[in-house]
Amino acid sequence: MSKFDYTKNSDEKLALIIEQLEVSSELIKSKSPLKSRMAIILLDNLIDILMHRYCLSKFSYDEFTMRIMPPEFSEKEISDAKDSIQGKIKVLRKKIKKLTKKEETIVTICHSYRNGAQHNDEHNPETIIVFAKILFQVVCDFFVRLQNKGHSAYYNGTPSWASRYISGNHVNYRDFSKVVVLKVSKGIRVSLNSVKNDLAFDLQNRLEEVDRMIEYDLPELKNKDKDLDFLFKMYEFEQTNEFKELTKRLYGLRYKIHDQSISKTDFQKEMGLLETENLKARTNFTPNIRFTTFIKLKSSIQKIKNSKNMHETLRTYERLNTPLEMIESFIIRAAEEWEEEQQLQLDIARGK
Repeated sequence: MSKFDYTKNSDEKLALIIEQLEVSSELIKSKSPLKSRMAIILLDNLIDILMHRYCLSKFSYDEFTMRIMPPEFSEKEISDAKDSIQGKIKVLRKKIKKLTKKEETIVTICHSYRNGAQHNDEHNPETIIVFAKILFQVVCDFFVRLQNKGHSAYYNGTPSWASRYISGNHVNYRDFSKVVVLKVSKGIRVSLNSVKNDLAFDLQNRLEEVDRMIEYDLPELKNKDKDLDFLFKMYEFEQTNEFKELTKRLYGLRYKIHDQSISKTDFQKEMGLLETENLKARTNFTPNIRFTTFIKLKSSIQKIKNSKNMHETLRTYERLNTPLEMIESFIIRAAEEWEEEQQLQLDIARGK
């Protein structure tokens, strides 16, 4: 076994990898969106660990051989790979060439899903099962690929961590990993057509729900195109750093008038200047999301159905999903604000 081989890692670590695959497999097979969300978190962690260990083995070997030849990896590449999953993906895809283009896409998108699920309590129950299955397949394939073909060991009897998969005292790690993957993958199948259909169905349903909300939850819209363009522009502008900075300055002025560190005259003067600056910034702002964006999304679903491979399917879905998520959030906000305004008018009429 090579001194710097990835497979030098202890059997205890290998046992933990197998257990993580087993748990993820059971979670996915439950067909529960919540459990699939947990599976994505586990699998994202596992692919990160596998890539980390493999990168470290390559960096260690590079450090050893640089005594007699130029290093293969720059300090920045090493630092980025140690700091983030994106850095590991870049090294494995571009430099080591151990990750395919399709796998890069899947890992990147699913890492984004994992961040939303774990940190922001966000997940789409209609697609998370699909993405869990796809990521599971990538992790399994990568796990097998990292095993050295010639690496094997003899034990005093079958090791406990391997007893569910093989018998005997000899373990060939490449063959053993294939047996593990074959068993944990049983019942988890994902085809290109099923992924395309599921993702297209998800987008179609969500677009129809947005249409329904515009029709029934926003009845005050008289000129749908112009009114929604105005709302979308306003909401998108409020997500910019420029708006956030203007808001901070506004709050700062309010603090000053509250603690009387500024005169009323100066406060009104500065407030007027700030409002003028805000209006100018809003007017000059060019939004990415318009009502025409929504219309184009409706006609773009066919692109998913026409995609020729998994990479193209997932990239197309991501391009359509990103603006749709923004539109959904804008429409929900508009509906909530309209409902609050209606309630306020009712309270005023009742003399509250």
